[in-house]
This record gives sequence, C-alpha cells and structure tokens, in this order.
Amino acid sequence: MTIIGLIVKAMNKESTKQYMDTLRERYLKAGKKEKGLILDEYCRNLEQERKYAIKKFNYKVKLKETKKRGKNITTDRSERLWPSCGRFLTILAAKEWKRS
Repeated sequence: MTIIGLIVKAMNKESTKQYMDTLRERYLKAGKKEKGLILDEYCRNLEQERKYAIKKFNYKVKLKETKKRGKNITTDRSERLWPSCGRFLTILAAKEWKRS
C-alpha cells in the first residue's frame, strides 16, 4: 500500500467533506490553470477519478420546480373524444340510435 493510500484510509467521511469544501471554494474562484492544479491535488490525495472530482466541484443543490397542471380533463370518454372526432361519432351514434 502506498503512502497516499494510508492517508486516504486515515481520513473519515467528515474530514474528506471538509477537505472537499475548502478546495471547492478555491476551485470556483480559480482560473482554468489553477482549476487543473486543484483537480490534480484532489485526485492525487483522495485517489478519485478526475471526471468524478469535476462533477463534485461543480455540484450545486437544485430545487425542484413545481409544475403547473394543465386544464382538468374529464373522465367521461365521450366528452374527451367528441371534439377530436365529432363527425365520426355522430355517424356511429346515429347508427346505434337506429338499432335500439
């Protein structure tokens, strides 16, 4: 096991989160070259993939947007279908009316 592996095992979740938070502050303020150096440091110290680290640094809490509901749809089938195929239904209704 390498020395870095021992450091990673010695860090618990809380200390890893604190380390991530301090680096995130630097990362968000940094330019392109500095961001690369911060990513290299993070990946080297915690032995994590670079793409994963980028996602963690750029992570923001997203609030769910409430969706507005559309018009109320009636549950009666004939009322829902009538406007879309009115002529066809009038023909069928007339035939059914004659049968009964």
